[in-house]
Amino acid sequence: MKQFLSIVFFAALALAGCTDSDEGIGAASQVFATASEDSFSLSSDAQVAPQTQSVTVECVKNSGNPDFKLTWKLASSQSWLKLTLDPGGSDAVQVLESEASRTVYLVVDENPDRSAREATITLNSETTPVVTVSQTGFQPGTITVTPASYPTLGSDEQMPAPTNLTVTCLRYNGEPDPLAAWSLVSNKTWLKLTLNSDGSEAVAELEGAGTQRVYLVAEKNAGTEDRTAQITLNGAAAPVLTITQTRPVLLPPLPVPESGLLDGIEGAGELPSAEASYLGAFWRASQIGERVIRSNTGGAAGAWTATVAWYDASWNPAEGDGVVLAAGDSEDAAIRTDAPADAESYKVGGTLAVVSGTVDAEGFIVFRIGLTKAFTAFDENTAPARYAVVLLTYADGAKKQKIFLRQGEGADYVMRPGDKDGSGAAVADNRAYARRYLPYNLTASDSQWASSPVGAAVGTYPQLAVRGATLVQYPTQGGGSFQGQASSDEWLRRAFSSVFTDKIDNLAKYSGEETYDAAANEICPAGYRRVQDGPVGQHATLEIAGSEMRQSIWLNPVVGVGTNAFDLGNSAWGYYADGFFDRRKMADKTTVVADDAVVMASTHEAACKGRIFFNPETQASLFFPAAGYRTTAAFQKVGVATYYWAGTTTTAKNMACLYISNTRACPYSQDRGYSWSIRCVRDE
Repeated sequence: MKQFLSIVFFAALALAGCTDSDEGIGAASQVFATASEDSFSLSSDAQVAPQTQSVTVECVKNSGNPDFKLTWKLASSQSWLKLTLDPGGSDAVQVLESEASRTVYLVVDENPDRSAREATITLNSETTPVVTVSQTGFQPGTITVTPASYPTLGSDEQMPAPTNLTVTCLRYNGEPDPLAAWSLVSNKTWLKLTLNSDGSEAVAELEGAGTQRVYLVAEKNAGTEDRTAQITLNGAAAPVLTITQTRPVLLPPLPVPESGLLDGIEGAGELPSAEASYLGAFWRASQIGERVIRSNTGGAAGAWTATVAWYDASWNPAEGDGVVLAAGDSEDAAIRTDAPADAESYKVGGTLAVVSGTVDAEGFIVFRIGLTKAFTAFDENTAPARYAVVLLTYADGAKKQKIFLRQGEGADYVMRPGDKDGSGAAVADNRAYARRYLPYNLTASDSQWASSPVGAAVGTYPQLAVRGATLVQYPTQGGGSFQGQASSDEWLRRAFSSVFTDKIDNLAKYSGEETYDAAANEICPAGYRRVQDGPVGQHATLEIAGSEMRQSIWLNPVVGVGTNAFDLGNSAWGYYADGFFDRRKMADKTTVVADDAVVMASTHEAACKGRIFFNPETQASLFFPAAGYRTTAAFQKVGVATYYWAGTTTTAKNMACLYISNTRACPYSQDRGYSWSIRCVRDE
């Protein structure tokens, strides 16, 4: 129903002070205020009502012509309802005065109350309203806490705990509500909450507003029982979350290795098989699950024994912190398939430090290695890894091999500054250029790989930002293959993979006098970079002095490049148990992939056998998978060999690199346009 009010104004000549030749003496004007409905119903939100919920004021002369001088006044009965001539809502007032015909817009404050409210709009002090405006009461939104359940906390202090909470605040319409206030309360003093990701300023009662991430801080449980704490939201009786913290696990002491078990073993010892023996095992600092050692006997039948032979000072076997062994294969029914269970679901129990068995000439030596505790002292700067050694004795005790164990994913030294060579002589620069290597190759993200179909044009291969690479998840994974230095934006920082078996005719080989341009080509994450094989900013002479690469990984660094400039004194070739490679089925041999060398070969997660480097004194170890490479031909040699780029130019065309295979570990110099793997060192 359309409602209107009118007021007739009689303008006598004496009052007007002028004549109106068009309308005549005594002409009258009228003002009307109209709305589309008798009443408007609005939500509780603050808003500017739309055109359909506005008031139209019309000023006309008696003849029907517009009156541009007639003034009028609209008034709102309540301060929360204001009026404006601006459709954007500016300059809104409770009483609006103007002249001539106008459209008036409603500006409404948010209703903070639960009950509805009402206001009217009148014209020129008339009692009958032009329109009645009602506004619904405040409609509460939702405040939720996720996750709904929380993993059990270990007994150690957690500052903060690894899993955090999210408080999500939404309005009734699903939009974020940054002003919604909330409080979380822990009912136990050992569990506190904070908004700081480092765990600082934790309190038992935490207040906040809007959507926030909340971190839990748990004190060490020094008691003899599990304990729980409840977290409540906004004073509710029922908790939103119950947190359980386990009692301390009082592990029995582990056998302490006998001294001298490793004496007299040259290098890594004598592997049962040159191609199918396990060299070592790897765990992240948080992992303890089984690693399956399954080495071909190489024809050496007879009794075998595996013994935990050595720990560095970071372990504490006297308090149950160490390495445990179990004879036989994993209980995982899907072991050595393409879809095995997570190794963390299969832990090695007990306290055995020695296991044994017998094997025929065609069989396999099979046992499992597990850890009893996470590496809680792990720190990327001060404690990036800890090391141990398992000694494998086989062929009825006639032969021995070291299996190098590492727990911790931080960048660490193989050879340290100050370490001597194999003869006890000092190395050039006293190894001052030794650097800490990451244990993982570089790769592109899963989404980047997914956007690069096999056989596609170069422009669809993953192109990374400067320092935009990610790390593979396991040391055995090859990751991406990258040019040493690209010559054009089309190829710059492109990632290739063994999945791309198609040939690329032109890898945009680089030539010129320029040295390596890290600003354009570096893809290592922030804080890391390619290793150097000589001075930066000039063509290197490939000497030991000034070379980070040579001083970092070789016990006996070599001079020069090529397959004749190599040393194997502190490295070995074979398999590596990291909870990924040791659990999956070996791929069949192809023109790209070697036999019994690669798992998940048809994916970007492909993992390979490779070469391990180790420090004979500290037993620190570092594994490099043989991820293959691409020259101007199709991708090749996966599981057989690979190159790792350094950030050093050697000629106008070539760059330095590390070459590994089953028979070589040597510095090399190759065309910058070729596509190799990259392993980063800490930039320090």
